[in-house]
Amino acid sequence: MYLISWFKINNSKWPSIVLGVLLLVDILFILGHICTVLFWGLEPKALLLDAKGFGYPEGFQYLKYLGIMGVIAYLIVSKKRYAYLSLFLLFAFLLADDVLQLHRWASLFFIHLLDLYPLLGVNALSIGLLAYTASMGVLFIGLSVWHYITASESTRKSFLDIFVLLGVFLFFGVGVDLLHTFFEEHHRISLLLTLTEEGGEMLTLSILVWYFCRLALNPQGLQGILWTTFFPEGKLRNWHNNSVTTQ
Repeated sequence: MYLISWFKINNSKWPSIVLGVLLLVDILFILGHICTVLFWGLEPKALLLDAKGFGYPEGFQYLKYLGIMGVIAYLIVSKKRYAYLSLFLLFAFLLADDVLQLHRWASLFFIHLLDLYPLLGVNALSIGLLAYTASMGVLFIGLSVWHYITASESTRKSFLDIFVLLGVFLFFGVGVDLLHTFFEEHHRISLLLTLTEEGGEMLTLSILVWYFCRLALNPQGLQGILWTTFFPEGKLRNWHNNSVTTQ
């Protein structure tokens, strides 16, 4: 807590510095994966973005999750922004899922529960992953929406920005991952999809770290700037305004 307060007083630009460092390391890891696959004979495996077991890029992602959780804890404890509790739980779950590969185990559970192998064969894993993602999505979306409804207006706007970034993150982590399962036997396409999936996750998570650092500096956030960039007008904005006035 003291460290964040010190940064807040001494350097208001530190979130941008953090983002620059994170993106630079992300790009170096992406380039390292390309060189390892194309020129170094898949060695050292720890440099691969999709390394089996421990990999440096994956470990770097873990540090980002922990950083986000630390900032959210600061917002909850020091700034009394209790609405962010659902996001703390979400990122804790995402970290646990990455470390323990929960999605793989859960996918196998859904495959056996729904008896998908006789019907879908090798594609059953994709459907199992989709079922797992949907069930976890319903749980965390419901929790986040409840906290969103009970939050202040400024926190709501920050939530909308975070939802945009999480949507992009899940597009790479779930959407591209599902697509990847159909092309694992095609070397070049698989390489491209690995770079898209893992690289997209890394870059998006770095931006999420930056956003939460901005919140630590100013809990008012960016006042929904990301949301209004993607949805500048129309029904979605009207829905948000109506939800505020009918609270």
